[in-house]
Amino acid sequence: MTNTVQGYVACLTENKVVAGFVIDGRHLLFIANIIPAMGVFHSASCELSYQNLDMLRGAAAYTGTFGPGDFEFEFQDGSTMKGTLRDHIPLDGIQSPASVVGSGVWERI
Repeated sequence: MTNTVQGYVACLTENKVVAGFVIDGRHLLFIANIIPAMGVFHSASCELSYQNLDMLRGAAAYTGTFGPGDFEFEFQDGSTMKGTLRDHIPLDGIQSPASVVGSGVWERI
């Protein structure tokens, strides 16, 4: 059974992504890099789909697509994160849509 939760994602520097969700009353963050750097953006309508909470622990890598109006990241374990981009300020020379990769860590706070 696939679980789905709404959250946000933001990139406040050129290549650092932070996503946040609330699952079972606890905050879950994913802090990662994004390659190539995509510039500043955020999405208040981000959807995370996963099979079980064990998938959302520790280190995780993803591949995906970015732009022009949305993004989708697929993790190695099959979970996905997708949403609509808001206030995207692209870097010079970045073509959209772009293929992206990244890695980061899931943290419960």
